Amino acid sequence: MFLFIDQKAAIIQGGVKKDIFRKYLPAIFDERDFVSYGEVLRYMFIKNNCILVYTEETSPSPLYAVQISDVTMEQEDPKKPDKNSFTVSPRASTNEASANMLTFLLRDKVTRKIAYQVTFDTTSDKSLGKMFMDIFQRNAKQYGDEVITASVVGSNSKTAKNPKS
Repeated sequence: MFLFIDQKAAIIQGGVKKDIFRKYLPAIFDERDFVSYGEVLRYMFIKNNCILVYTEETSPSPLYAVQISDVTMEQEDPKKPDKNSFTVSPRASTNEASANMLTFLLRDKVTRKIAYQVTFDTTSDKSLGKMFMDIFQRNAKQYGDEVITASVVGSNSKTAKNPKS
């Protein structure tokens, strides 16, 4: 069952890596990292207990999969962003994301560190954030710790059999 197909989102693996200067002297070294939405744009859908992430809409296989049971989700407050998150497409002269950007942090359940950051551009659809939260929570509850595995068999594979008409 496909529940969230063909959605574009800025998806980043991990949080901001801070060197010693940025960690201990944030007043001197800017503590926020910025990226443009297009720079980290990916295509995703949620199926069962996985978020499948693709580089392009036409990619034949996912770049990676996120196991929903391994992470927790929280919506980031744009006025008080996590110190280890990226600001996607910031407003001019501020550390805040554009008003139409909605960010969710997927944290590792064990370490509580940011495992993934998912940012939606809600310019054309204000319901994206709620839809993502609802589907994520429903799938986490329904599939729990079920591990999903998949393999892709190419059409030119010698083991693939053609169905008879």
